[in-house]
Amino acid sequence: MPLLRIKYRNTASPGRQVRLIRYHLVCLVLLGVTLTGCRFELAPFGQNAVRLDRAEQAFLQEDYPRAREEFTLMMEMATHPDTRKIAGHGIACVDMITAENSETFLAAMDSFLQASTGEKGCHDMNPQLLIRAVGHGTALMDEEKTQILSRVAALSAKEKKYKKERLKMQHLIKTLQHQISALESIDQERQEKRKTQ
Repeated sequence: MPLLRIKYRNTASPGRQVRLIRYHLVCLVLLGVTLTGCRFELAPFGQNAVRLDRAEQAFLQEDYPRAREEFTLMMEMATHPDTRKIAGHGIACVDMITAENSETFLAAMDSFLQASTGEKGCHDMNPQLLIRAVGHGTALMDEEKTQILSRVAALSAKEKKYKKERLKMQHLIKTLQHQISALESIDQERQEKRKTQ
């Protein structure tokens, strides 16, 4: 029998056809999601997914104490390493954005980098947290740089002033030395005249 004459006969019932169509649609959606790079990683977060969402929302609403509390609870209750890692990233971001000087910011940044080591790094974290935290750190460092530059400018102005005063003093000392020499020579001439009289 030639292949061209074979006809496909669908013997499935209508209910089974609907289930097959649903199954194929689910497979296509999952394949599409996988190919676009999205992932369903609810397993590592599990019940902590709600806490993670609350912590991120608190952070984005600038309620940093609450965000830190949520991330800390998430860290303490986590059973999966990825959950602890994402909580560690969150705590480090809170510490970075609440830093009051560049020293504490850099210490928090170091904590963030330590939490980012490993295979996944900080792949699962919300990038908005890091962007805001680093923005705060950059602003801190710019402010401190401006303060340091103004202090350097003030010290430079003082140094110039002291140099001018020192040059004036040196000129005055030379003038006084010259006058002292002139007075000494006059005094010596008078003493010689007295001796000769």
